[in-house]
Amino acid sequence: MTNEGPANKRRKHSRIELTRRVLRSVTSHPANQQSRFRSVVRSGWWQISKRFPPSHRTFAAYGLRLNLPTAAGGASNLKYFGEYFEWDSLQFVDRYLRPGDLVVDVGANIGLFSFACARAVNGLGSIVAFEPVAWAAESMRQNVVSNELTDLIAVREAAVGAEPGVLEFTTDLDVSNHLVYTAGKSISRAATRVPVTTIDIELQDSGTPSLVKIDVEGAEMLTLSGMSRLLADPDRHPWVVLIEAHDHALRKMGSSRSEVLARLEEHGYSLCSYDVALNRLVPTLAESSDVLAVAHDRREQVEVRLHAGVGRPER
Repeated sequence: MTNEGPANKRRKHSRIELTRRVLRSVTSHPANQQSRFRSVVRSGWWQISKRFPPSHRTFAAYGLRLNLPTAAGGASNLKYFGEYFEWDSLQFVDRYLRPGDLVVDVGANIGLFSFACARAVNGLGSIVAFEPVAWAAESMRQNVVSNELTDLIAVREAAVGAEPGVLEFTTDLDVSNHLVYTAGKSISRAATRVPVTTIDIELQDSGTPSLVKIDVEGAEMLTLSGMSRLLADPDRHPWVVLIEAHDHALRKMGSSRSEVLARLEEHGYSLCSYDVALNRLVPTLAESSDVLAVAHDRREQVEVRLHAGVGRPER
């Protein structure tokens, strides 16, 4: 009999801990409160089945048929939590957006946030999605084409930062891929060089964005720096910026949550969270990772939209 080595013990412990985290997330998610047992069974079956061919499966979501890679975290999120896997943010999108809106999705991954926005605008408007990882951008492009959304969604295979150029970007961390840290170490074992652009460059000839979503794993401050002209333009600044502000990720990139939020406040934004049950904007919580920054001069219009959107059918 051979003793289990330290490396095998660590891997086993890691798998057990991951399973526990998944189970806690599944059973605590608002979408699963009426069917916790069924959601656990569904999640367990997905964990087993996704390890076998085929490598892509078809999902019915957001009124679309999406062919998604089974290894993608976004596909698992749909199985675990359904269409509103990010409960507050995606409920806000559903009630706030309107046909004709311009949406910017920075850090699109395989595109689920953009596809949710496509349904919310009823196929009318413009969605610009940025994703630097080739396989994720290609997955999104294929679904855009197969669902006949090419007139609505533009996929840009590039990272977004403070200035144009070329930088190292991880490729093996799925939804956690990021620009290679300038401070600290990445756990990634694979990276490639990707083009970097800025929001100011990409949107210089556009209209006013109703929503800019930024989820770039610690590079949020760089993204805001590269959209400073847009934020300062009284005629074109975004009505709402939905931004992730994880302090530990931001600090690895030489920034902080307080710095990111202060920058938005300097540009005339109120920091909020969305309360789904009350259908209203509330002061953001210190521990909240997703922050809604609402332009002061658009706050009333945003709230009017939310109130009008409360009667939309549940999906």
